[in-house]
Amino acid sequence: MPWSARLSAFSLVGILSIASLMWASPKSFAAFEPEQPFLKYDIVIAKHSNRTLKLDFARPRKGQGPFPLVVCIHGGGWSSGNRKQMRTQILSLAKMGYAAASIEYRLTKEAKFPAQINDSAQSINYLLDNAEKFKINPNKIALLGGSAGGHIALMLSDVQNDIDSRSLPITHIHGHICAAASLAGPTNLTRRFSPFIQGIVDSLFSEADRTVPAIIEQDRINASPISFADAQDPPMLLMHGTKDEIVPFDQATDFMTVCRAKKVNADLIAIEGAGHGGGDGRKKDWEDGFTKLFKFLREKLST
Repeated sequence: MPWSARLSAFSLVGILSIASLMWASPKSFAAFEPEQPFLKYDIVIAKHSNRTLKLDFARPRKGQGPFPLVVCIHGGGWSSGNRKQMRTQILSLAKMGYAAASIEYRLTKEAKFPAQINDSAQSINYLLDNAEKFKINPNKIALLGGSAGGHIALMLSDVQNDIDSRSLPITHIHGHICAAASLAGPTNLTRRFSPFIQGIVDSLFSEADRTVPAIIEQDRINASPISFADAQDPPMLLMHGTKDEIVPFDQATDFMTVCRAKKVNADLIAIEGAGHGGGDGRKKDWEDGFTKLFKFLREKLST
């Protein structure tokens, strides 16, 4: 079962059993309610020559907010997928008292790095710049992504403190990111992957740049969350299968090694025997993992 399907199933069924835990005390959060949330799909964010970017949004129907915002970022190797993959997740998150958005970004056939990062930042900033309209608390933001979406979530979170000092071509987020969660997202693009996956990674970058070794290396450094990990980063949580055949497990463990050395508030949930996208692994391990993930979001967005 793909990780997104596991997340959908858990958020719709299993998460109800811990709703009381998650909403026991924070007064800034709405109480859990079963009513259908307020939904608005296909919100136009930007129009490019080859792509119109949109987002889907959900929040509790009752309550004045402002609600903490969880931004869901789809996967697909930066080359496929769309925001509709995460509609079930934002619906479930809204039922739990969050404002939630599923965003999208130009794919590698449409634009090269850092377009995927900046498109995502633009969508988030659109919501934050219209925080009153959407009943969003701009100081309570969490990012959640799977695979390539996990990579983007980590990048947007731990690069913010380095944009100016390193003159990075990355867009600032207009609010405060309190937490980031990555499900099987790559963290170090300077490492070699299997031949097929390496081709997907290479497609993230300009073909012209690939002919110059120094540019190739710098591009991959600039596109790697591991390059920017420092003590100023928001708390981060990684969930990764130990038998991931697409994004090797050491992408997570190496990131954690750097985080520990740099005093970053980060943690790793290892799903024993699981492959990429949520394949294999024990059902209980997945349930325990998602329970920890949602508890992580609740804690970081309530402080």
